[in-house]
Amino acid sequence: MWTRPRWVSVDWVEHIPRDICECFGVRVEAEGKVIAFSGDTAPCEAMVRLAQDADLLIHECTFPESFIAHRAKTGVGTYAHTSPTDLGKIARRAKVKSLVATHFGHFDSTSPVLRRAAAKHLPVELMGPHLMDEIVADIRKNYDGPLRLAHDLMRIDL
Repeated sequence: MWTRPRWVSVDWVEHIPRDICECFGVRVEAEGKVIAFSGDTAPCEAMVRLAQDADLLIHECTFPESFIAHRAKTGVGTYAHTSPTDLGKIARRAKVKSLVATHFGHFDSTSPVLRRAAAKHLPVELMGPHLMDEIVADIRKNYDGPLRLAHDLMRIDL
């Protein structure tokens, strides 16, 4: 059974201008374990600090590198999320013991409805579940510890 956290730390993370919406990363310490959670964020020092030596880092990783490159080339979207390569760097720098990548931007979908909705900002001809392998490969460029990809109703035991 979970007991009350002994310590909760929060810090601003870099997502969108704070006057529009403040976004935070969180560090929870309890029962001798540390969990850090990013929420939406571009790579930032605040998340490295919050995740330092964490038993588990749960961090957003919205698009694969190929989709980030497409968005940069076409001038679509913002760059206020963490790429898989940068996520690997954050996990390595923070010396986390385990990493869960989360908050994927539907790039893995085969749904015709989602493809139509994504057509203005993603290369839909490239969409599909195979892109999850790209996410893993790009994280692995910089992080070699335990890695999982989040999914609905995922349970994580520490």
